[in-house]
Amino acid sequence: MRRMFSSLYPYHTIEKSKAQKLIDFPLQFYSENFPKKEQEPIPSISYNDEIAETLEGATYGCGTFLSLLAEENFKDLEDLVEWNMFKALEKSIKSYKDQGYTITSIGSTENSKAEILDFNMYVGCLLPYRNLNLEVSQYEIFSEENKEPLPKVHEYKIKTEEDWSYSDLPDFLEFESLNLKEISRGGNIELYKRRIERLGRLLNFNPITMHVIDIGYTSTFKLLVKDKEGKIIEGTNDENKQEFHSFRMESVIYEENLFEKLFDPSHSLQNFLNEKFPGLLNQFTISDVDGLMNGNPFTT
Repeated sequence: MRRMFSSLYPYHTIEKSKAQKLIDFPLQFYSENFPKKEQEPIPSISYNDEIAETLEGATYGCGTFLSLLAEENFKDLEDLVEWNMFKALEKSIKSYKDQGYTITSIGSTENSKAEILDFNMYVGCLLPYRNLNLEVSQYEIFSEENKEPLPKVHEYKIKTEEDWSYSDLPDFLEFESLNLKEISRGGNIELYKRRIERLGRLLNFNPITMHVIDIGYTSTFKLLVKDKEGKIIEGTNDENKQEFHSFRMESVIYEENLFEKLFDPSHSLQNFLNEKFPGLLNQFTISDVDGLMNGNPFTT
């Protein structure tokens, strides 16, 4: 299988274990600049209005994430990050709090900078709710890597021995009562496994498109971790010093396809995406930061 993402991720010039004491903390500290490696340069991206708008939103989103984490505002963080990442953040911060650590912040997000470091597009039957996806061995994977311009395009389809034709396909109405979000967050997945597999086969012909971008974010806004006595254990109290973080963001994108034009003029796919992926359609959510989730792939 070809690699799906840049091997430079999470783009820090030094390994986390060598940079700080609290290696299980969600963020990496003391990383200051965008990395530069001659053997595998970060691809250049042609900037246009859409990319500029994406960067503006990413800059705001990264700053908001750091602010909410410093405030331990998990209520709002839940709406900003992917579910598995949210649970990992919640568990990590609780563990440090239980050990007597406190989290504060310093600096400002006003002059923050964001840069797109990698851009991938996934097309097919993968769902943004990772707990509902099959094992990677159950997909046929077609990868087309475009060196320039980005994005790199990856197509996934569920393997099947059945000879499916358009007339054999289930209808989106079959899944109207299926609350994918709730099932992925604690429902009995085994109970719905057969229906989710049928949905995947429908999406073989009516694919979902997801954009995944890696963002390099530099800001003077930084988190500090202090021990019970108030001594700084991680972070710097220099307000003007910049710190670099890498973010992975994703969004479900609606794009009308040929199958929909020919066989589904009522736009069932668009309606399905609107209903099943609230907060994810055409807006980015954060799926990883500083390698906390090891890239957080859709399937493993």
